[in-house]
Amino acid sequence: FYGEEVNFTTLDVTSPQITSNHEAQTLFVDDNCQAFLPDYTVDVIATDNCTATEDLLITQTPEPGTLVSGAVNLVTLQVADQAGNVSQVSFNVNVVDATPPQITSNHETQFLFADENCQAILPDYTGDVTASDNCTSSEDLLITQTPEPGTLVSGPENSVTLQVADQAGNVSQVSFNVEVADTINPV
Repeated sequence: FYGEEVNFTTLDVTSPQITSNHEAQTLFVDDNCQAFLPDYTVDVIATDNCTATEDLLITQTPEPGTLVSGAVNLVTLQVADQAGNVSQVSFNVNVVDATPPQITSNHETQFLFADENCQAILPDYTGDVTASDNCTSSEDLLITQTPEPGTLVSGPENSVTLQVADQAGNVSQVSFNVEVADTINPV
């Protein structure tokens, strides 16, 4: 052994250090109730003991451009050095529906005939609403009326509002007038 040359190889076993902060993110849905994942790798700040910063391999799972929906979408960012040591950070991406339903039905002035007390019972107009939403099916939209059906109304000016809410709590509304006409001749 004396006089022989010994070659020592330095082995890198230290993982890169991720110093950037990765908190939960929020994306807003498109017309199909989905959102494309952005490229979060550009926000990663990492260093390594042996590999230069520009030579670190940064990847994202799921990949940028992946369509996601719903409240829980786990994204993992992984940083690998040239020796194969890896560090990773994960965070949640919440996809939010901020688009209100669209009311497509027409709501014009309605006419009711007054009874002997010069009043009329307000009918239920919620069945006349045609609405759609990007995330909630038409059958699952909540349609309400103010004033409620069955309310006694009188006179030429009675504003009725129909409200449509999706499952995310987004609301659209339409209002129209209900005119109570007196058609009973005096005695």
